[in-house]
Amino acid sequence: MATTRSILQTTRARFVGLGRLGLCTALKCEQADWDIVGSDVFPAHVDSINEITLRLTEPRVEEALRSSKHLRATLKLREVIDRVDMVFILVATPTDSGDQAYDTSALKQTLDDLRHGVTWLDLDRCKVSYVAYESNCPVDIIEESQLLEIAKRLVRRGKKVTVFDRVAIVHLVRGTYGQLFDYEICDTTAGGVAPIPNTTMENPLSSYTK
Repeated sequence: MATTRSILQTTRARFVGLGRLGLCTALKCEQADWDIVGSDVFPAHVDSINEITLRLTEPRVEEALRSSKHLRATLKLREVIDRVDMVFILVATPTDSGDQAYDTSALKQTLDDLRHGVTWLDLDRCKVSYVAYESNCPVDIIEESQLLEIAKRLVRRGKKVTVFDRVAIVHLVRGTYGQLFDYEICDTTAGGVAPIPNTTMENPLSSYTK
């Protein structure tokens, strides 16, 4: 199971989705001397990353790509989980489904593809961190968290999942999902981690029932 220490010691990270968010995040990890492999479904985009010919409007991204030494793009999803410490999934979730709704079909397809041919989901324990839809996540939109959607799918596939977040969000998720997950609270004052037992927890923030 990933911890703050193990994340800081990560040397190999993989990305599913190298769009604007995925590529920018991957480049920041590469600047920390991580070995990065990212997959994308568009051949021309993958080629432009590998050949360092990609043109973007985001500031300093092209410069970061030109100076990168440990980043490679691929069309093959299986390469994303080869000898890896951590996997990030950053795929499109457009708002085509209606007001305040997100189309998660690309995320579902990615998880299904991973489930059918990828070994990282064979891990017994997983951790999802900072699951709030926004930093000041109101109760009404906790269900729209993409990370919680991933966490629920992992649990349905028999994995043990720990939710790691600040105390208010942990209480909210715990009040909504009960013992579906394990929980750890981020101690923002001391920079530490506080595991909490999987027992009944009163949640004055949540309007949901278990």
